[in-house]
Order: sequence, then C-alpha cells, then structure tokens
Amino acid sequence: MTNRAEAFPIIDLHSHLVPGVDDGTRTVEESLEALRGLFREGVRAAVTTPHLLVAHLPTQESVQRELDRHRRAFDELQAACLGRSDIPDLYLGQEIWAPDAVAVRRIVHRPDVGLPGKFLLVEFGFDLHGSHNDVVKAVLDAGRQIVIAHPERYRYLPGVEPLEVMRGWQDLGALLQVN
Repeated sequence: MTNRAEAFPIIDLHSHLVPGVDDGTRTVEESLEALRGLFREGVRAAVTTPHLLVAHLPTQESVQRELDRHRRAFDELQAACLGRSDIPDLYLGQEIWAPDAVAVRRIVHRPDVGLPGKFLLVEFGFDLHGSHNDVVKAVLDAGRQIVIAHPERYRYLPGVEPLEVMRGWQDLGALLQVN
C-alpha cells in the first residue's frame, strides 16, 4: 500500500517557523521540532511566512530592513536543515499585514515580497472595517494573485454575513487560506 503522505504530498503555505522573527518559533531548535512534526504529517514543502507589517513600515528602506531580517533568520534555519531528510523543503515568503489598499500598493510590485511565484498571502487585521475589496483589487490589478489568510478568524462588522464577504473575495479572484 502506498503511503498517504507520498500519494498526496502536502505543501504548507502559512507558517511562522522563522526563528525569533515574529510570534512563531523562538529558536532554531523549536523550528526544527515543528518542521519534523509537519514532515511526519505528510508535509513535503513549507513556506515560512513571517509577518510583514507593511502599515508599520513607513519607507521602502524600513521594508527592506525587515525583509533582510527575515532572510538572515531564514538562512540560519536553512543551514541547520542541510543534509536532513526528516523535514520538508523550505521556502521563504511573508504574511503581509495590509489593512488597506494604500499599504498593499507599497509592496505589491516588489518581486522579493510574497509566496513563491506571483502570490501574496495577505491578512487584513482581525477587526474588519469594511469588505477590503479594495485590497483584493489592488493586488489583482498589479498582476499578482492574492491568498487571504485565515478569513474565518476575522471579526466582521455587525450585520454583515461573513460567508457573503468571503464569497465576494472569491468572486473577485481571491483564494482563501483557512486554518
């Protein structure tokens, strides 16, 4: 019988496993332990996605410094993974906090931001103050694809049906990443 994990390899597109960068793992050893656990569950590739809090990074220089910090920590983790066969292949991306279209437009054309390929993993913040369709459209208008992070965790405006908002994002062309 074929191993289920091998018959259907899993790719994790949203993890906070770059050590010491955000609210994820603190050390390389913690990251390795989590990666070994993912591998045991059938994950064969993992995109680590530290937060890129665009709204708190006022200049392109501050964005670059944050991306450099992510890269240094990722490189340290990747070095610890060399020669191992018990962890998924690793890639570096970001979970972009873009509460509005102004924030996302500041980074949407940067080829060094996003998931591998043309995808941006975007979160809006937990308290939604509208539909955020403007963010979705800004990403798509720039020729990128948007993946909306954990839409089931948001607090929607009173009287708004969350599933209708999510369907609206999908109708515009967004993908949804549910935890």
